[in-house]
Amino acid sequence: MDLTKEIKELYKVAKTKIGVTEDPSVTQKINNSDPLTLIEDTENILNKFFEEFEFMEQVFGDEFNETSTRIKKAKRTKNREDNKRNEDERLRIIAEKRQQDKQNKDIKKFGKKLMPRQNVPKRKDVEVKKVTLTEEEQDTLDYLGMALPKHQ
Repeated sequence: MDLTKEIKELYKVAKTKIGVTEDPSVTQKINNSDPLTLIEDTENILNKFFEEFEFMEQVFGDEFNETSTRIKKAKRTKNREDNKRNEDERLRIIAEKRQQDKQNKDIKKFGKKLMPRQNVPKRKDVEVKKVTLTEEEQDTLDYLGMALPKHQ
C-alpha cells in the first residue's frame, strides 16, 4: 500500500508544473488510475524531458559548457571567499582568546627566592690632608733634622 502512495506522489511531481499549486485533472487521474498506468505515464513524461534536454544540448552544446564552467567557477570563488572569511574569523577568535588568556594569566612563583641584589658600597676617596705647620713647629723639625713626608 505504501508503494502505491509513493507512485502517486511521483506522478504528481512529474505532472505538476513549477509554481502551480495543484491541478484537479492530475488529482482525478491519480484517483481513477491503477499504479501501473501511473508508472507508465511518469516514464513517458521523463522520456520527453530527456529527449528535449538532449536536443537542447546538441543545439546549444557550447553555450551549455560555457555556462556550466562559469557557474562552477563562480561557486568555487564563492566557496573560497566563504572559507577565507570563516578561517579569518576563526583565527581572530583564537587571537582574542590568547590575548585574554595572556591578560588573565596567574603567574605562580615556586622554589627558593633569589637573594636580593646587594649594592656595593661606594668607595670613599682618600682625602689628602695638607699639614700646615706653624713657624715654631717648622723650626723645631729643622733643628732636629727631621722632615715630614710630603703627603700624609
